[in-house]
Amino acid sequence: LRLPGGAVQERVEFDEAANAAPFVLLPSALPQDYRPAAAFVLRDDGRREVTTYFRRPGAELDGIGIRLHQASGTTLPPPTDPGALAVRVRGATGRYSPSRGELEWMEGGAYRSLSGMALDLGGLLAVARSLESPR
Repeated sequence: LRLPGGAVQERVEFDEAANAAPFVLLPSALPQDYRPAAAFVLRDDGRREVTTYFRRPGAELDGIGIRLHQASGTTLPPPTDPGALAVRVRGATGRYSPSRGELEWMEGGAYRSLSGMALDLGGLLAVARSLESPR
């Protein structure tokens, strides 16, 4: 899919997403019954974004489950949730937006966002702690 401005987004297999960029981390532990569901890579002038989704088959009414978005060449954007809380994530100061069920932080020069409305902050932090390089 070619996006305005020339960026290209494509759906890929999980092993291809894992190798799409050196900054990509994937969870080694997920909540019970969650499985890999979809992966997308966006390429734009040397910048890469990798988004992976994990779902419980037949149980995700919102259709999203857990979303892990990782991007190079960007910084932590300003918070959009006035109720955002500062939290420690993998040794960095990040933030948690309760209304969006989203945990965001910078690590290894990459922006990382982990979201899942079915998980609370503790659940998101547990998934974040399990992230590791697939290589």
